[in-house]
Amino acid sequence: MAATTLFPQQQAIGDFHSHVYTDIGELRYNEGRQPSGGDAGFAMHWSRSMRDLGHAVQVDLVIAIAQCARRVPHSHYVRMGNTLQATVGACRAVIGAYRILQSGSYATNGVRLSVPGMAT
Repeated sequence: MAATTLFPQQQAIGDFHSHVYTDIGELRYNEGRQPSGGDAGFAMHWSRSMRDLGHAVQVDLVIAIAQCARRVPHSHYVRMGNTLQATVGACRAVIGAYRILQSGSYATNGVRLSVPGMAT
């Protein structure tokens, strides 16, 4: 509410959060790039609250981070168009992008994540 008062010209369009894992195996096992069950419950509540305030929330980004010795080029994670992965220091970062539907649930159909000019 403070943001709406201070910056009425601004619009909240989404949310982002992180999932942190010990290593890449744990990230893969837990499908860390995806929203968790707790995330889904929060998204339903949060998106409805934001819509009630007049914001058109549509996007949720999940960044999963884990230690990983193997370097990877900037690319889609396991060829999924709604993801990007990159090596950051001694870690792998995997970003998953999701549409937030009117119901507050997540969808990936029609979502393709790209970051032009991503630094290497």
